[in-house]
Amino acid sequence: MYLKNVVVLEFTGIDLLDDSRLRDLIEVARKLKVLSLKSCHSIMTTPVFSGCPTLERLTFEDCSILNRIDVSIGKLQCLIDLKIDRCCCLKDLPEEIGDLINLEHFFVQRCKVKKLPDSIWKLKSLRELYFSSRFLALTSTDLWELPSAIGRFQNLEVLLVNSPNLKGQLPSGIGYLPLLRILNLSKTQISELPKTISMLPRLQVLELMACHDIQELPVLPTSLTHLRVSSASLRKIPNLSNLNNLVRLDLIIVDEVDWEFIQTD
Repeated sequence: MYLKNVVVLEFTGIDLLDDSRLRDLIEVARKLKVLSLKSCHSIMTTPVFSGCPTLERLTFEDCSILNRIDVSIGKLQCLIDLKIDRCCCLKDLPEEIGDLINLEHFFVQRCKVKKLPDSIWKLKSLRELYFSSRFLALTSTDLWELPSAIGRFQNLEVLLVNSPNLKGQLPSGIGYLPLLRILNLSKTQISELPKTISMLPRLQVLELMACHDIQELPVLPTSLTHLRVSSASLRKIPNLSNLNNLVRLDLIIVDEVDWEFIQTD
């Protein structure tokens, strides 16, 4: 197969494509810009990426035995889009992901990855960060918090973290993200939102479904159009009369005996 000038490689449902065959392809296709592997159930580890420095988009979707991302992924300085979805054997991400200085879109969903790598907070080019995990904490060391460094993400528009192991207070730096439109922290152990959240000038969607440690909400930005909250601990709701742009409001107060559901469309 002559791949010297190939810029897009997309494989779907190719079980004959194993680690060694993929490695051979990558070594030849040195001008590659897009690599997409979907339902390739013989891939256990990613190839060494140093041979494809021009790669811009990388996708691993429904690769059922994929369990390791090679550390050379950090050498992909042109990478803009990284998507990992339904790779149920993948439990860790390499810290070298933090070297992807041009990464704008980062999706890790429906995997067993324990947490985001600490280095992710160096990626100042990020516009969209989606992270949902099926990993349940075995010990307290598996719990994690969003760092104060999140305030450096000046280009961030979407922050979605749905991990049952995310805990604690949302850092005040979240209020200094001028472009943030969507904030979704559903199914987490987040316990408190900072007052600075009212300073977000473009926030339209705030979702805190199944956040059972949240007891009250601060004053919210007037830009909100969608607010969805459910909690077993919610005791205090702010005055929402300032939310003139609100088109959907879901407040679910969960009780051990029954549910109280207030919905406005």
